[in-house]
Amino acid sequence: MFVAAVVYTLTLHFYRRSIIKFTITNTHFQQHTYKGGWVLQWRNIGNLGRCISKDPTAEPLPWIGIKLSEPDRFINSISSCDQ
Repeated sequence: MFVAAVVYTLTLHFYRRSIIKFTITNTHFQQHTYKGGWVLQWRNIGNLGRCISKDPTAEPLPWIGIKLSEPDRFINSISSCDQ
């Protein structure tokens, strides 16, 4: 019974770590992960679209692409938990 409880707890722990959530508001687009996330203000998003491979034999990627108007503003806002 103890082993089953440990396996269940570990499974639940690793499942929760794999969850990625997004928030869309009238001011920003935000990603939430187990270790943190990021925020993009709408005014810094130049374009949104599907990721399309330039290789004609490749399948389209199941992702969206975000083109930033000012990438430095986003990069400078990222902080590390190691600080």
